[in-house]
Amino acid sequence: MCAATACLGVREKEAFRPFGDTSIGCASREQTAYHIHTHLALLIEGQQMPVPANLGIVKDCIAFVHTHNESGIIHVEAPAEQRYLLGDLFAVWGQPLSAERLLDRVTTGDQQVIAYVDGERFSGPPESIPFEDKRAIVLMFGPPFATPPPYTFPKGF
Repeated sequence: MCAATACLGVREKEAFRPFGDTSIGCASREQTAYHIHTHLALLIEGQQMPVPANLGIVKDCIAFVHTHNESGIIHVEAPAEQRYLLGDLFAVWGQPLSAERLLDRVTTGDQQVIAYVDGERFSGPPESIPFEDKRAIVLMFGPPFATPPPYTFPKGF
């Protein structure tokens, strides 16, 4: 494992650099030495919200944590094994995530940010949820709160 910028030089012909003002690395093409997928579902006051397509993808750089479409599948494609967290995706997205904030929502009164990982309630800060292969993460801002929807990865993931 290596930190995003410590992977510099892993491939002689590829220059890795941080993605924007994050600590997440990026390269001119997708990296496949470490390649996992996690699914993220967002429910805001009971309504499912898509995770935007092409997060972490710009003309000359693909972040090691990114999306390709609005399916909620998060791609971790890095030059070496590295521990990436849900907070890393939100940093690439440029959106806040904490126990008190989810995107443009801030908790007040009885409102909460609740996280589920593989159907089980997560007790720590949501930004600290680590990505693992075939992991299903659900973030809810509410009330209302519902049973987290199940997720089955499509064939090929």
